[in-house]
Amino acid sequence: MTIRTIFAQTLRHHGSFALTARLAHWRRISRSRTALARLGPRLLSDVGLGAGAAEREARKPFWRD
Repeated sequence: MTIRTIFAQTLRHHGSFALTARLAHWRRISRSRTALARLGPRLLSDVGLGAGAAEREARKPFWRD
């Protein structure tokens, strides 16, 4: 599914408020994945993730939950 399709579906079914909420959600995801990518091995271990799992999550596009 493309971002354009997601925008159109959200706007059509839920209105502009939902679109704004979706954009805010995507921004939070993007920031979280950026922060995750910066964590070292010890901190990753503290949150229960291995380096491979953290890298896979950090590489996901922001629109994929």
